[in-house]
Amino acid sequence: MMLRIGSRQIQAVISPDREWCRFGVRDPVVLTDETGRPLLENDRLTVFFNGRDRPMEEGGITRVGRALCSADGAGWQVEDSPVLEDGDYCALGSAVRRDNEYWIYYSPGTRDGFRVARSIDGKYWRREGRLLLTPGQFNCSRIGLPFVFQRSGRWLMLFEGLRHHRFRIYQAHSDDGIHWVPSAGEPVFVPDDQAWDGYAQANPSVFPRDDNASCILFYNGSAVEEPQGWDIAATSWQEKPMAASSPLLSRDQASLPGGRLEGSRGLAPQADGILALYFALPGNDSYKDGAIYLTKLEDVPLNAQLESEERANDRLAETYFDIWDRYPIQVFTQKLESGWLAEQVSPGDRVLLAGSGGARELPALLDKGARVIALDLSQKMLDAGKARFAEAEVTWRRGDVCNLPEDIASMDAIYALGGVFAYVDRLDCALRSCKAALRPGGNLIFTIMNADHPTETPRRATWPDGRVRQARTLNDLKARIAAAGLEFVEARGYRFLVDLLPAQWNRAVDTSGAPGEILTRLLELEEDMLGLLPVERAKFLWVHAKAG
Repeated sequence: MMLRIGSRQIQAVISPDREWCRFGVRDPVVLTDETGRPLLENDRLTVFFNGRDRPMEEGGITRVGRALCSADGAGWQVEDSPVLEDGDYCALGSAVRRDNEYWIYYSPGTRDGFRVARSIDGKYWRREGRLLLTPGQFNCSRIGLPFVFQRSGRWLMLFEGLRHHRFRIYQAHSDDGIHWVPSAGEPVFVPDDQAWDGYAQANPSVFPRDDNASCILFYNGSAVEEPQGWDIAATSWQEKPMAASSPLLSRDQASLPGGRLEGSRGLAPQADGILALYFALPGNDSYKDGAIYLTKLEDVPLNAQLESEERANDRLAETYFDIWDRYPIQVFTQKLESGWLAEQVSPGDRVLLAGSGGARELPALLDKGARVIALDLSQKMLDAGKARFAEAEVTWRRGDVCNLPEDIASMDAIYALGGVFAYVDRLDCALRSCKAALRPGGNLIFTIMNADHPTETPRRATWPDGRVRQARTLNDLKARIAAAGLEFVEARGYRFLVDLLPAQWNRAVDTSGAPGEILTRLLELEEDMLGLLPVERAKFLWVHAKAG
């Protein structure tokens, strides 16, 4: 069964075709790690969901089921029997893998509150007897769908609560995931009455970005009391969650007359977006004939950073070659990187310059006989490169390193120099995208600012031109490279001291006297220091990884 929302196809992946859930299924929950990031086990994703065998007024029982699928959302295997029961109403909200155990947070009854169950193998569960939180602690009549994750070393729980006949999203915190304290007891945000979600917000879940400092908050919102009114929203969350200005997916866009489209659970990041799970209900009943669907999200706020990067690159295109031709530190960097590139390239190699800018690396590659594709977000950057290398046999492509075109495949090498990956909002996605575009044994080489250098910080920094920069430590990069299925080969460090000088000394290239002389002498020493100082002390890391 397929639905369509705009240009998206929404495919049914879990249907009410088991005896224990024949009345309907809903509320898919992806097993995550402690940060809320979807977790792969044996290259498979685990999805828990709620199901009911018949209407509650006829003695129906709600239970928790489990399904497995591959990381791309294909090959679903739904288990025949439920994995968790607790009374006649056992509706989960979150499943977390921690301390070598599976933890499920759920409602034994929305009028009762929340409970947790734990398991070693995901099949046999032991329940905590006491309730973790109750509706009365939030002045609510009901609470449900607790989503639990860790942020800044503290456990957080987001959930929906019904107060004065309106749903709102509430929050609690914990040091151990068992003993919970209400966070002020008030909703995380209350929109204007006239907003698209002015009547209600519900069903929260969180999808962490690659930097682990910010998240995407998914939730349902409605302007009206009727069940058919629910839409799905996604909003960025950095310091605190903020209400979305408009929905991401609307049931009015789907062919669901009289029905409902609810739920919003991140499934897995892909090269061109995020796979996400929803559930759809053909009628007003909260379970009847409900099924769980899969689609791909490609819209804001996921690409808001991409747009700011493109605008910033457009502006930088005007001075790109002026900087790399005239600024002493950049001239030194260009010479060094070109020499290292020449070591890697063989005649006839198919090479992608990812985030190429004007492709300053071209002479070193073309001199070795490489066949080059230069790819950048900014058409103005590409135009600057075309003007500079008008006679060169180069393929110029506009595109995103996190979403490489399908025809860029079986590359011998991908190079992303100039700190491109420091400005990529989804670094893990970029690494996976590059791996998919490399041939087996192909090389990925990128440079990035080192968060351990005195001039850098591990925190994200927003620049005046709108770009967001994130330096990385070498250990962090090694872990991300391995998670992307790449093999770490080596790292080199360069520019140990020169970036500690005043920035204007580098820009004042026509100024004679002590600043210019000191800068020249220090650059000579920088070259002598290569290989003598620990990589971890460098301003820039040159990282080499290989596709298996």
